[in-house]
Amino acid sequence: MKTSYTVNSVKAAWSKANEIIPCDYMHDSDRSRRAGYDIYFSTNDSIIAWISDLGNRLEVNLPNGESVNVWIEEEEETAEVEAEEAVEIAPADAACVWDEDGNTVEAEAEARKMIEATRTAARMTVNALHTPEVCQRVSIAIDGEYGSEDEKRVYEAIRKNHTSILLDILTRYAETHGIKWGSIWGCTADHYNHGDRAVGHYIVSGYISGSIGHEIDFLAKCAEVLSESAEQHK
Repeated sequence: MKTSYTVNSVKAAWSKANEIIPCDYMHDSDRSRRAGYDIYFSTNDSIIAWISDLGNRLEVNLPNGESVNVWIEEEEETAEVEAEEAVEIAPADAACVWDEDGNTVEAEAEARKMIEATRTAARMTVNALHTPEVCQRVSIAIDGEYGSEDEKRVYEAIRKNHTSILLDILTRYAETHGIKWGSIWGCTADHYNHGDRAVGHYIVSGYISGSIGHEIDFLAKCAEVLSESAEQHK
């Protein structure tokens, strides 16, 4: 099976993903919340497979550990038509009034509205839609050359675009450090080469927030972890 496909629409991407994944699936809100993007997980308990919706591609993760990317590249013709429609501000037969700087009166009026909106935002009272979360950003090195055998195995999984494993790494960090976490999101992996060698290391980063009702305990544990880290680097 190919490791990647390219299609010209979101509809075509999901059609291809349905051909690849060997089971039925449904949206998993818990995994999606922790990952920071939509995950559609297998509904068959005996088949571990899922689809990650990453915006410009769908990542289909198969039971054998393989990942297949379905890239979405919109057709240029469609994009050009949409751009032309967006550029049209007024009907062709509408009269335009121009000022001495070559701007239309309508454009100046719109600019004034935007300036006033900016000033309003700077002075208005703003309330959060949800309860503000306390969180910490964590960065972990996964070395594919000098690390342990476990690290090398995980390194290869990341290299093969198994992006869901980033969530597992951050989850393991929280568990081993006794952090009562509520959600994990914004997971990223940045690769760094070791000189001219093909193998290097990844820096896996993400945000961990405290469980609701345990924010004070979460902060205390964060302070403890920071203190231990400071002692190690003295």
